[in-house]
Amino acid sequence: MRLVGSMRLVGSMRLVGSMRLVGSMRLVGSMRLVSSMRLVGSMRLVGSMRLVGSMRLVGSMRLVGSMRLVGSMRLVGSMRLVGSMRLVGSMRLVGSMRLVGSMRLVGSMRLVGSMRLVGSMRLVGSMRLVGSMRLVGSMRLVGSMRLVGSMRLVGSMRLVGSMRLVGSMRLVGSMRLVGSMRLVGSMRLVGSMRLVGNTEVIYTRTIETILEKYIGPTELSWDIKKKQMGKIAPDLAKLIIEEYKLPLQPAEYTAEARIIQENLFPHCDIMPGAERLIRHLKAHNIPFALATSSAAETFRMKTRYHK
Repeated sequence: MRLVGSMRLVGSMRLVGSMRLVGSMRLVGSMRLVSSMRLVGSMRLVGSMRLVGSMRLVGSMRLVGSMRLVGSMRLVGSMRLVGSMRLVGSMRLVGSMRLVGSMRLVGSMRLVGSMRLVGSMRLVGSMRLVGSMRLVGSMRLVGSMRLVGSMRLVGSMRLVGSMRLVGSMRLVGSMRLVGSMRLVGSMRLVGSMRLVGNTEVIYTRTIETILEKYIGPTELSWDIKKKQMGKIAPDLAKLIIEEYKLPLQPAEYTAEARIIQENLFPHCDIMPGAERLIRHLKAHNIPFALATSSAAETFRMKTRYHK
């Protein structure tokens, strides 16, 4: 342990590895470090901190609550935490982060700019932010998110798949996305957003039908399901062929899938509440738009009986 500055400890500290401090550190509670920590600036901890991996801090960090890190964390700027934070993976922050609530990260997070969170955030996958993010409510991400610009959320957001944003996004209400979203420009949502057509069960049934034909009855795993959401037909075919070692070319897989879907898509159900919401918006002359990443022919099949 190397200390240049001051350190005040009220509680317990256990160190297995190395710690280098240039500045000041104040600890009220407990700290356990297994590996290495380097601090240039100031750190104040009221609660508990457990680190298994490495942490490098250039700036200031204030923690009121608990923090558990399994992996690596690099901070250049300032971080303030009131609540709890659990990190399994890696986090890199260049700028400032303020958290009031709880944050759980399984994967990787990279932030260049500022992030303010009042509520809860759960991330399973990867998140990259260049700009600013403000969250008042809750956010759950299973997949990947890339943001270049600004995002403001008041409410809740649940993402299963991938989201790429270049521009700005403002959300007041709730957003649920199963699949992929790509935005270049700006988006403002007051209310709620989710899928209109319940087509995910059809995609799952299509894949499992093809798998049964070549390798026997097989249930599509959630890990593969997450990967295939939002992919266009050629990429989806390649993914399934590689994951399950199917004796097919992507074009052959796509042709078989199309035959199955031609019988299923026209009978897909609308998600509960979707039609009611659309009719309400139209009746009250509230501007809105519906969008899809589906090909034109697929879109026609999905909407054949819902016009």
